[in-house]
Amino acid sequence: MPQTDISYNLQVISVALSHIPYDLRITGPTTGAPSTPYEFKIQAKDDVDAIKYGIDWDNDDIVDEWLPGDGTFVDPKVGPLFGEQSTTKSWAVPGTYTFKVRAYDTCGAHSDWKFHTIVISNLPDLIASPPTPNTAFLGVPQSYSSTITNQGATTTGTDFWNHFEFSALPNGTAYIGEQSFIWRPLPLNAGASFVITSDPWPFL
Repeated sequence: MPQTDISYNLQVISVALSHIPYDLRITGPTTGAPSTPYEFKIQAKDDVDAIKYGIDWDNDDIVDEWLPGDGTFVDPKVGPLFGEQSTTKSWAVPGTYTFKVRAYDTCGAHSDWKFHTIVISNLPDLIASPPTPNTAFLGVPQSYSSTITNQGATTTGTDFWNHFEFSALPNGTAYIGEQSFIWRPLPLNAGASFVITSDPWPFL
């Protein structure tokens, strides 16, 4: 059988692959007060392309704000910011608000949505844990403790009162509400707590 030589012309095509932005981060408060502007910092990485950020403030899958504000792109590989952008936002009505951010690169690739939730409330808001212990011996003085927590977004005033009250109930149980006044001379920051302890009290 005669030998046949077959030749092919191969064309090598160079394709530039887009690297999807990754490691998207939102840095900002999770609690706040009404009508107070809060700063949020946004940053992502992309090993090849420049990026920009789209913020959906009302969670309707429509970008409400672009960062940078002029819609241009920033290089996440160049310092000192390395692609970090910041914006401010305030909410007038108390409630729980969740917004989301995406990072987009110059090739059209984008990251997944990154979510951030902030609780807006008219606070400080002080809550007290149930007093402990929850048992006592009849006629035996017993001190009781409760933890006061500022679960709000703002600091309390310079001072406030805390107190316990003790009441015996007909069925042999007792109600511990408030009793001895305790002076708290220092403000209580948002998220902070402290323990108050009553004077020894006998149920007779």
